[in-house]
Order: sequence, then structure tokens, then C-alpha cells
Amino acid sequence: MTSKRRSPAAPAATPEQLLQQAQARLTGAPDAALLLARDAAALADAAGDLHALARAQLLIGLGLHAESQLPKAQASLTRAQALAAHLDDPALEAWAASALGVVLGEAGDVTGAAERLEAAGALARGTGQADVRARVLTAQGQFHLLLQEAPAALAAFDEALELLAAPEGRGERTDDVPGDRLSAALHRAGTLLVLNRQGEALREFVRLLEQARRLTLPRLVAATQAGLAQLHMELGHLNEAERFSDAVLRAARPPLDARVGALLTQARTLSARGMADRAVPLLIRAQTQAAELPAPDRAAEALEALSAAYEQLQRWPEALAAARAHQAAAAAAQSRVLEQRAQVEVWRAGWEHEAQRTQLERDRLEALDAAQAELRQVRDQLEFGLTHDPLTGVLNRVTLELEVNRRLLDDPATAFEMLIVRIEQLRPVVDVLGLDVGDAALVSLARRLEARVHAEDADGLVGRYAEHDFAVFRRAPSVERAVRAAAGALLEDLGRPVQAEGQALNLRASLGIAQYPRHGVTFAELGQRAALALQDAGERSAHLGVYSARMGRLARERLTIHHSLHEALDRDELHLHYQPIFELEGLTPVAVEALARWTHPKLGEVSPARFVPVAEASDLIFDLGAWVMRRVHKDLRRFQGAAPGLQASVNVSPRQFGFQGYPAQVAAWLAGSGLRPEDVILEVTEGAMAEDVALERYAALRETGVRLAIDDVGQAYSSLTRLYQVQADVLKLDQRLIERLVAGPGQRDSRRLVAALIEFGLGSGMRIVAEGVESEAQLAALREMGCTHAQGYLLSRPLPNASVTKLLKGRAGAGGALPSAMRL
Repeated sequence: MTSKRRSPAAPAATPEQLLQQAQARLTGAPDAALLLARDAAALADAAGDLHALARAQLLIGLGLHAESQLPKAQASLTRAQALAAHLDDPALEAWAASALGVVLGEAGDVTGAAERLEAAGALARGTGQADVRARVLTAQGQFHLLLQEAPAALAAFDEALELLAAPEGRGERTDDVPGDRLSAALHRAGTLLVLNRQGEALREFVRLLEQARRLTLPRLVAATQAGLAQLHMELGHLNEAERFSDAVLRAARPPLDARVGALLTQARTLSARGMADRAVPLLIRAQTQAAELPAPDRAAEALEALSAAYEQLQRWPEALAAARAHQAAAAAAQSRVLEQRAQVEVWRAGWEHEAQRTQLERDRLEALDAAQAELRQVRDQLEFGLTHDPLTGVLNRVTLELEVNRRLLDDPATAFEMLIVRIEQLRPVVDVLGLDVGDAALVSLARRLEARVHAEDADGLVGRYAEHDFAVFRRAPSVERAVRAAAGALLEDLGRPVQAEGQALNLRASLGIAQYPRHGVTFAELGQRAALALQDAGERSAHLGVYSARMGRLARERLTIHHSLHEALDRDELHLHYQPIFELEGLTPVAVEALARWTHPKLGEVSPARFVPVAEASDLIFDLGAWVMRRVHKDLRRFQGAAPGLQASVNVSPRQFGFQGYPAQVAAWLAGSGLRPEDVILEVTEGAMAEDVALERYAALRETGVRLAIDDVGQAYSSLTRLYQVQADVLKLDQRLIERLVAGPGQRDSRRLVAALIEFGLGSGMRIVAEGVESEAQLAALREMGCTHAQGYLLSRPLPNASVTKLLKGRAGAGGALPSAMRL
């Protein structure tokens, strides 16, 4: 002990007194607790008091952990656990093991952490002491947060707080330290914030801040204020976010994570107020300090916010560099979490296998009992399944149809309505989280739907209509407005978050309504027309539709077009027009975009706006796409006779792009066409690019050698990061951006966006094509911005084959292949 270090304890203090003072100060002033614990350790060691020494080493380790000194904390906690085991003190050993598990996890040794936490849990359960079990649960929750398992973490913190709040029936408690409750509550509030449960998080943080101030715990005050700052930022309360983050940054020695979080929040408030230039230095500080934290998420957050700030300042190179760095940091963080989860799962599998070996006979008997119970349950479910859906428990479709038709015959004078309710977004849930989670969500929503329907009509019927569809049959409200109001309330109820297998899911529902007797007099008629109303709602990007005669006519028209289009492909009724794409410097046509046209013997000219959506809704889109590719092969060879090196651009529908075998189809077509792959450009819309499979599909198509274009850029406003990830060859700027380029509302924003996209595309080695150029002023503006290519009615309308050949011959000039600098 040097002369500069002075213990705050009285000279005559005993190790026990020092330990009590250290434990009381651990939550709010860990530096002071560390000094007290070290003094207690020295006295205990001199006196040969191993129990006091073990507790002192434990508190030293906890203090060092709070000060982010992980290696030293690990050494002290290891000694504490060994001493506690030697003394046969399971409560103290459980506490030390759980604290050591947290430190090991933050240091990257997740298997060691899992082993310590599992052992701590077993020891804590054996003690019967509520506070020991709560401490272990809090540590387990922190470990779940480290692995980004927020729902599991929240469950652990909830159980810990329940144990500390209600000792009756929970076992003996050794002491009543407020720090245990405050620590669990702080972690719980942070977890609620991660789960986007802002209302609950706000209440928790406000309560914590009041307690921390009352108990004079400055580090807990700072940590709570940092959480409140982030929460208010997410809620858009900029003044409150700035106030709390400023308080953290002015505090003496706030926790490192709180300081980094406050810097991020302070910077985001500045950016939100248009002061990104002031936000940038704060974000650079946050990024630097975040590197000292055990989890890399904060550094990735800082880089993401830094990229957004640079974009706001229109400092595009820095924005792109920060976006790339964020992408790398986020990928590294996610990779680390996935690797750590895998390590824990491997360890847990081995641990469970060992445990099973020691309890094999008991498990065999329990398994036999469980199998017999399951067999009885399956038998009951089979019997129940004769009339009910075995998954959700609502009526199956056969029973529902029989019951609906019976009621219509028995009570023909009553007005009824049939609702087809579709649960949206379940397919992605199943694909990502698994069938069990999707089934659990469907069961929960079915019960919620039944409860709602029966609360309004005790005789109402609910049945499974299709995979993700339910049918509701009930008495209809007397007026149209009430019909929509009741349906809207049902949709709102179904839109509330649903818990499924520990996952909080936000799903939405859509529904279509058909009424008896106006729209049908049987189950089949009402169901078919309610389904049409549901389809119409989807096409309008709405969630509620009521059947009308117009929907029936449109359905018949779609059916007619579907059958006729199938025949048209066989009869060669379709033909292609081509709209040239011009290089802007010399207005030389360098490519043509293939556009399908259809002349029907009876319907006449059928607009692509009518037949392409019909094809897209069925497998005909693949036949149509194959036909276009075959025709382009023939036509392009002819066009290249007049203009060597000319390229052809083909639109790829979202369904084609989403088909896993599409790249192989393109490769096979190229092999049989004799065309050079680089003469073919495949256009995919910006919206399709946002899908999860986009990067994988782009990579596969690139291997075929074709050129790749992103169509309608600027319509979906993809981030620069996403556009950079795709690495297309061509960006086609959406016509609506070009329309506002020189006149009309939004002109200034449109010019800025077009200029930014052109600068980004050219800087990334892409060609830029402006679509829908219809005036000389637009053309001049595009040239001034550096745009390389354009198409539109000003330059040329879509042309039939003969006109294309004539145009190419007229522009052929000196002949020879197009220079590569002019091509797309």
C-alpha cells in the first residue's frame, strides 16, 4: 500500500465491517468498494479468515469487472470460487461462479462462461436462498444479452426480480442488498429497449433513476440516464435525449458503455436537427471509445450513424467509406455472436449428454410415461381432428362448410357475412425462425380471433380456410359503415404483437368480406367472393376489402387473359418492340430494351399493364420470359448486322429473379444462342433488390457473364450501402425522378438525388441510364450532371423490328463495332 492510497474505513474496522461497506457501495461506487474489499482481504489473510478472504476476493473481482479490468477480475473471481468450494459454501460459490461466467463471456470464452453459469445455477437451486438464485439469474441474463438472445435474457431478469420482490415461498434470503434488485432492474430495462418495448422501458428507467438518486449511486445514475437518452432518441424526443446524454457526459467517471451510448445519442440528436457537422466529431469519439467495450455492436452503431451524418452533409466518399466500415463491423459482430452461440450449443449438447448418462434409468421411465401420455394426446387429437383443424383447434373447412350451409338453410332471413382473414408475413417467419414458431403464432392468432368473434357474436363460426387463411361466419352489422368498423377493429386486434416460442412477432392481417344474401347464398359462393375482396385489397396495398360486382368482372377478365395468354404463346400472337438506349455524348444508340406487346384476335391490343401482372401471378411468367429470351436472340443477331456490338436489355420479373434455378436457365439459353454474354443486359427492379436473396441471386447471374442493371432506381430509395453491395453494371434512374428534374414540385430534391446517384454510380464503375427523358431541358441537365446514357420519347419511342433496323442503319456512321466506352 502506497502513501497515496488511503482506505476510507476506520482504523479499527474488522474484515466483516469492511466487506459490508464494500458490498453496499458496489453498485454505485465500485472504485470505493474495490479499495474497501482489498483492505478486507489484507486483514482476512493476516488473520487466516478464509471465509472473509473468499468474500473479499469475490468483491474485488466484481469491482475490477465494473472498472472493465477483465483479466484481473477473472483471477480474483477464480480464487474466490476455489476458496468457496474449499469451504463448502455453495451460496458464495454460486455467486462467484456466476460472476466469473459473465467475465469469461465478455472476454470471449463463452464455453467457459456457460460451464460456470450452469454450475452456478445448480448450486443456487440447492441453497434455497432467493437472493443467491436471483444473482445467478441476473448473470445468466447478462450472458444471454451477450449472445443477443434478448427474450431469454428478459425472462431471466424477470425471474430474478420476482425472487427478490416476493420472498414468501421462494426460500430463505441471506440479506437484503438493494444493489441486487437495482442491477437486475437496470439490465431488464436495457433488454426491454432492445426488444422495442419502449413504454415498459421508459417506466423502468424512470423508476431506476429515482432510486439511484435517492441512494446516491452516481454510476447507476449515469447508466440509467444513458438508457433514457437512447430511449427518448428512439421515440423522437430530441430535447429529452439531449438533456440525459449531456448529463452522462458531464458526470464524473460514468461507465464506459454509458459514455459511448451518450456520445451516440448526442450525435444523433444533432444529426436529426440538421447539424451533422457537429455530430461527426462526437461519432468519431464514440467509435474510438467503443473499441474498448467487450461487445463490438457499439462500434458498428457509431459507423452506421457516421455514414448517415456524412450523407446528410453530402460528403459522399466519407459516407461510402463509413458505410463499408459499418458493413464490415456489423458482419464481424454478427459472425462473432453466431460463432459464440454455436460454441455454447456444442458445449451444452456435451453437458446434456453427460447428464443423461448419469440419469438414464430415470429418464427412461419418464420418457415411457411421456410417450404414453403423448399417445393418449395423439389419439384425442385424431378424434378431435374429424371436425377441427388439428393445429389451431378451430373448425376444419369441411365442417365449417356443412355448418354454414345448414345455418343458411335454417335461417334464410338473417343477414350474415363471411370474412376470409389472411395472416400476412408468416412465410418469412417460418423460413427464418422455423415451422414451430410459425405454427405457434398461427395457434395464438386463431385463439385471439375466436375470442374476438365470440365476444361480438356468441354463435359466430371460425374455421381454417387455407394454409394461412381463416374463415369467419357471423351475423352482419346492419349498415355498411358498421361492417367496416367491426372488420377494422378485428384487424387491429390481430395486429397486436404475438408471442411464439419465446419470440415477439409483429404480424399483420388482411381480410375480405362477402355478405349474404347480396353476394352469395352458399358457403362456396361467399368464400370465393370474400377471397376476391381480399385479393383486391392486396392489389390496392390495403388490408380490408368488401366484395363488389367490379371484382367479379376483373376476376373473369384475368381468367380470360390467363387462358388467352397461354394460347397466345403457342400461336405466336406476341411480338416485341424495342426502345433504344442512347449514349449521350454523340446520341448513338448502344442498346435496345425489349418490351412485350400482344395483339389478340378479339380483344385487340392488350396492354402489358393488363397481361404482365396476370402472368406474374402464375407460372406463365416463366413461359413469357423464355419466349422473350428466344425472340431477343433472333432479333439481336439481326440488329447487330446493322450495328455491331449493340446490346439488348431484358426485364426480369420479381418471380423470375426469386426462382433459384433462374441463373442456370440464363446460362443454358446463352449457350444455345451463340450470343456473347456481355451483349445481354438483365434488368431487375430496385424493389426486388431489397429481398434477402438479392445478393446471392446477383452473384449467380454475374457468373453467367451477362450485364446486370438495377431498374427504377430512386423509386424505393435503397441505401447507398445496399446499392454498393449489389455491384450492378448499370443503374437506371426512375422516370419519376427525371420528370421532376427541371420543373414541378420536388425539383430541388430530385436534382440532388439524381446528382448523388450519378456520382455514386460513376464512382462505383457503373453506367447510368436516365429513363423517360421527354424534353431537351431534361437532356441538358442530365448531360451537365455527367449522366452517360438515356432513353425516352424525346430520343425514340419503342419501335417494331423493321424500324429499329432502319434507325440503326441511319445512325451507323462509319461502321464497325461500338467502342467499349460507349456500351452499357
